[in-house]
Amino acid sequence: MDSMPAWLQRLGLERYVQVFAENDVDLEAVRLLGESDLEKLGVSLGHRKRLLKAIAELDGVAPAAQLTVVPTGSRASEADTAPAVVTTEAGERRQLTVLFCDMVGFTELANRVDPEVLQRIIRSYEDACAVCITRYEEALIHLDEGTALLGGLPTSNERLGAELQLQLQRATALLATKGMAAVQTGEAYAAAWRLWDQLGGDVRGIFPALYGIYSFHFVRGEYSQSLESAQEALRRAQQINELNRPFYLAELAAGAAEAKHEEEAECFLNEAVAQADASGESWCEAEMYLLKGEFRLAQDSAAGAAQAVDAFLRSLDVARSQSAKEWEVRTAISLARLWQSQGKHKAAHDLLAPIYAWFNEGFDTKDLIEAKALLDELDAVAS
Repeated sequence: MDSMPAWLQRLGLERYVQVFAENDVDLEAVRLLGESDLEKLGVSLGHRKRLLKAIAELDGVAPAAQLTVVPTGSRASEADTAPAVVTTEAGERRQLTVLFCDMVGFTELANRVDPEVLQRIIRSYEDACAVCITRYEEALIHLDEGTALLGGLPTSNERLGAELQLQLQRATALLATKGMAAVQTGEAYAAAWRLWDQLGGDVRGIFPALYGIYSFHFVRGEYSQSLESAQEALRRAQQINELNRPFYLAELAAGAAEAKHEEEAECFLNEAVAQADASGESWCEAEMYLLKGEFRLAQDSAAGAAQAVDAFLRSLDVARSQSAKEWEVRTAISLARLWQSQGKHKAAHDLLAPIYAWFNEGFDTKDLIEAKALLDELDAVAS
């Protein structure tokens, strides 16, 4: 049997050998880990999916069905004009969707009320969550009925347009009830894409559909298929004026970077910035410059680091002008980390400390946990 370091090396994930060793995770303990455990260990999204698949194979569980969504390309050839196709291979692993919810201010509440009262509050909270899920399930029934009724009508642009919107709504309901990795979710996004293509691109809906197809493949670790969808989205973005293009392109850039497709990630991000400048959609501009800084930092050069600082400072300016505290603290963490690595500990502390101090709740969220840990490191150096 492999040792843990050998197993991780065989998966191409040897970067996690140390963190697994520090947390006493061996080949027995790793079988008990779930996605949230891996996230707490600092494992990235793409690597979590690969590890979960490898863990299942350790126990002899068959991998999930491979579902491939083939997006249409340009209309230059018959192959390109073919509608999106969904194919399945082998059997499908059962998908389990687990809802994790966080109550704002829960830690303070738990210290203030009696355990019996807290239990009643939690039960009420769980009941409310169950109602939300049930509503999605009920909505899905109505959406399926509506889709079936539309199928009996004569083909027309009006019918196809209505069916496109229903498929996008079905995809949202399926995402909530079955999860992004479920075959049914991928099929709904693929159907929406096929309908959009049949309409000749005269209606909105392409970017939610393509982003859904991209996300479906990405969470299943099917990076080549997700990249194909992302590239198609980029081609369409240059041709179509649709709301939220910069946001979708920025998300595609982040996903491409996570999958180590640096060149494609750079293309998506540059297009996102260009589209935001052209359309005036600046609400996600802070995120775009944060990503740009991270990309420059990954170049591992003095010039890249200098460009990263410029991008992070621009992201901070935008976040502050929009009172976007979430992006402000995320960008501050990235810039403070960079300055820490350059020995600028006081500058890093002076940047991050007042932003962290602004918050009065949410201290158990990932961003604020990371910010507090970084401040503790900087305080230790100062003392």
